[in-house]
Amino acid sequence: MILLLCLLSLQDDPEAAISAFKAAYKNTDEKARVAAVTELGKTQHAKIGKILAGLLTADVSAVRKQAALGLGLYVERPEVAGAVLMSAMRPNMKDNVVLAAIFDAVGSLRYRGATDEVNNKLNHVSDDVSVAAIKAAGRIGEPKCMDRLIALWGNIENYRNPPPSLNGGGGPRRTPEQDARVDLQEPLVRESIKAICDQDFKNFAEARDWWNAHRATFRGQ
Repeated sequence: MILLLCLLSLQDDPEAAISAFKAAYKNTDEKARVAAVTELGKTQHAKIGKILAGLLTADVSAVRKQAALGLGLYVERPEVAGAVLMSAMRPNMKDNVVLAAIFDAVGSLRYRGATDEVNNKLNHVSDDVSVAAIKAAGRIGEPKCMDRLIALWGNIENYRNPPPSLNGGGGPRRTPEQDARVDLQEPLVRESIKAICDQDFKNFAEARDWWNAHRATFRGQ
């Protein structure tokens, strides 16, 4: 949070926005407080960034989510805002609503410091978190994400078309829920891979083979 003091002021006088926020935030209605945070986030200033940082670990999930999304607008200082968002990961680790918002925000910032956390959550049990992490991987554009994205696509392929097993058994048991999950994930994985390596692969095998051939020398866009 201290790092936010270094944020460049994008508005000369944020006091009006802060005053309006403080008045609106006193409301006991959750939706009213979310709206107050949303409005506050539209003004980018060090003082406002500090308020948003504090809200990442305060109040209800919806408020914390909006604070994270507000920090995701600080594209003038992505390293600062991104570091603050990452510091809020652990306190919100069990809150999928906030986790998804944090990944949305670091993706908007293209914050490379989030790469490891993004990689670790690509196949998170929550669809919202998984989707946000996959999208963030493509926006960040870090080559380190390619191995995990290729592996996830491979898992999806094996689920849909399981290879014959040595014991003659089938692949993983298919369920409507898992079908819907892989249908959601696959196009996003394709888009993120394309964003990182600027290659539009026809299928998983083509992507896997290309990456195996270029992994050692690929440096990203």
